[in-house]
Amino acid sequence: MRTFSLLAQKGGAGKTTLAVHLAVLAESLGERVALIDTDPQRSAADWWRARKLPQPAMAECAPENLAKAIEGAKRRGITLCIVDTPPHAGQFAYLVAEAVDFNLIPCRPAPFDLRAIGKTVDIIAQLNAPAGIVINAAPANRGDVEVPTTIEARKTLARYNLPVSPVAIIDRPVYQHPMDDGRTYIEHFPTGKPATDIAALWTWVQQQMGVAPQARQAISVAPKAQRVPQAAAAGAKRPPAGVAAPQAGQRSRPVGVEQRQPGPPQRQQQPAPQRSRPAEQSAPPVAAAAARGGR
Repeated sequence: MRTFSLLAQKGGAGKTTLAVHLAVLAESLGERVALIDTDPQRSAADWWRARKLPQPAMAECAPENLAKAIEGAKRRGITLCIVDTPPHAGQFAYLVAEAVDFNLIPCRPAPFDLRAIGKTVDIIAQLNAPAGIVINAAPANRGDVEVPTTIEARKTLARYNLPVSPVAIIDRPVYQHPMDDGRTYIEHFPTGKPATDIAALWTWVQQQMGVAPQARQAISVAPKAQRVPQAAAAGAKRPPAGVAAPQAGQRSRPVGVEQRQPGPPQRQQQPAPQRSRPAEQSAPPVAAAAARGGR
């Protein structure tokens, strides 16, 4: 099992948005993904509850219990853990950085963000932890050329001697727009430019972790699903100290990964005949982008 975090000491860097999109993409490419929310605001967990789908799996815990949550995910056959972290994590950032295989540091190309990233880089340097930087919420490119703001940000980030993702994630409101129902934009529009950018970023993250990029299928469009009852955890005990208490009307659950059980099998219908298409168009755009690591 592999693990990586979205880590940044400054709030508003876009950690949760990247975490859920990367989790959905990796799941569509065959990973068994657990998204672990260590942020007290529980933004990722709230998204998952609205999603009402069994994948990716979700765990909620305080940073000091992260190692236990990762171990629980491993026992359940999870192949990839993505850890969303709180802003201003302080000492907890050290716990997270040490617990995972790779730390992805998102940074907006703005002066305040470029200065603040130094605090996160210092933590990485002290621990000698594997890490890389992605420019997030960047201005739109001019064609295929990055604008001066992004170019200058790359020059500033190069001083930190950490790898920087060759793809910058463009600031697009569409990343937030469909998330009220728990579906990500890349599930709505798997061939759009935002989806290919996320795929290119995921390819780069895999390379940084020493894994050959996956490109097995396109992102499947997640339908609006009916609520599925949560699986009862056998022998569940009171969560240990540090684990956020469940909100009103929710069941408590142990530290680890919770997955919903799928509903009853649906009657299969005979698929409608598909029109043939030229061979050069047979590769799904998102999967192709993930394969070549570009946009």
